[in-house]
Amino acid sequence: HVQHESAAATLTERLHELVTIASAVIAMPGSIGTLTELLVAWNVAAVAPLSNSTARPVLTVGATWRRVCEFIAAEVGANRELVECHDDPAAAVASLVNARLEPRTWPTQMYAASGAAAVAAAAPATTAASGVTDDGDK
Repeated sequence: HVQHESAAATLTERLHELVTIASAVIAMPGSIGTLTELLVAWNVAAVAPLSNSTARPVLTVGATWRRVCEFIAAEVGANRELVECHDDPAAAVASLVNARLEPRTWPTQMYAASGAAAVAAAAPATTAASGVTDDGDK
């Protein structure tokens, strides 16, 4: 759960925080704002190898995002393997736990928006949270 919340001043600041703070991104059911966050995270994962970086996990929850990801992959040739789709939040979180993500170099944080969440990894048994939210996706 989110223990700390801080509002981003702008949408671009919010997106920047999402892709720099998070060790993984989980897109929960949402709207156009969540779609934007998902696409930005997917793009960052796609270009990570160009900077000798490891792509951070991008996951979705729900049938809508599964259909959206299939459509985008088919229509624009995006690498569908970079987005892992799940039917429920517990399955997405279990996938991240099983991935044993390497901790980031900053304090463990969780990004939470109206419809999207990004998880920063800590030691496998602990996760603290810091949130960045706004009401623009409601």
